[in-house]
Amino acid sequence: MKHIIQSFSLLLLFSSSLRLGAQETFIYVSDAGNWNNPPWQILKYDIEGNFEGVFIDQEMAWPQDILFLDSTVLISNLNSGKINAHDIYSGDFIESFATDIAGPTRMKIGSDSLLYVLQWSGDGKVKRYDQEGNFVDDFTSIGINQGIGLDWDAQGNLYVSSYGQDHVQRFDTNGVWIDTFIDSALVGPTNIWFAEDGTLFVSDYDGGSIQHFDANGAFLSSHIGGLNQAEGVDFMENGDLLIGNGGTGAVKQFSADGTFIGDLIPSSLGGLLRPNAVVLHDEHIDTLLHTLPLAKPSARIFPTNGNQFSIDGRHQYIERIQVWDANGKLFEEHTSPSSAIVWNAQEATTGVYFIVIEMADGEVIRHRVLRE
Repeated sequence: MKHIIQSFSLLLLFSSSLRLGAQETFIYVSDAGNWNNPPWQILKYDIEGNFEGVFIDQEMAWPQDILFLDSTVLISNLNSGKINAHDIYSGDFIESFATDIAGPTRMKIGSDSLLYVLQWSGDGKVKRYDQEGNFVDDFTSIGINQGIGLDWDAQGNLYVSSYGQDHVQRFDTNGVWIDTFIDSALVGPTNIWFAEDGTLFVSDYDGGSIQHFDANGAFLSSHIGGLNQAEGVDFMENGDLLIGNGGTGAVKQFSADGTFIGDLIPSSLGGLLRPNAVVLHDEHIDTLLHTLPLAKPSARIFPTNGNQFSIDGRHQYIERIQVWDANGKLFEEHTSPSSAIVWNAQEATTGVYFIVIEMADGEVIRHRVLRE
């Protein structure tokens, strides 16, 4: 091993367009595959819809939703009753964040900084957890049959869609049931969201539409039609709406007024079968350095936290290993290793480092590690 300090220009090895502090937006899509049968995965695309790679394919059991939380990303899994935490950089499984949930579907952070989780079955009550995964309470006074969409109005009342009963329930700020807010014009609601004017939009999975209701729950119009198994919604910076279209395995883009722009992510791109969550996430350079795609890299780093890190893979095909610090400086470099490699980080200060592995066939594998 030898220590080398070089200028940040060496980061051009990774991408000529990136610089420290730069930010890009990526699209993450939960793929329900064949519903209760695999394949299941979380796929990653750039903001123009180009396939970046398979982000997660570990510990999947009919994944439902994606939520980025600090240095982890949470995935709700209906079949296993678990919300799993994965590394935000590599997608590697870390631990089960919450368990024993009767089919977790949608997740959102509320104004109280707690995580609200819907259940597909069981007693159907909305559960709350703190951001460490500790159970807080069953928030709602009654259950929701096959709950799969939630949002809050300006007064802090909680609304939950019931796919099984084709309606939207309303609860006050203490979780006490107020009324059935919407009980018509729906035949399988999933995602719901409030507009700034207080009106409510509902993605109708079985109805193939986005339905629009006023602030009192009265039907206004079919805002968007012609959809097929609409589930998974997020908004681009310009206000355009992205909708997962499960029937065609695509993510469709619409303007704010409901005008169809096109399939941003075309049918089956990256193996996408049935999108059921669409989430945009802004990422800085330290994330980008290590999430540029490799669906099944031929070498991996373990553990991801500690003071000694092993490289597991095809050592005979490794041409170079570099360790970069969080300031963009090359910390260590090793060429043509003849055996298994262990980076002993005892001399390194605590903090984030990036290990870059260059293979003889041109594959470049990037991992983020934390020197504790």
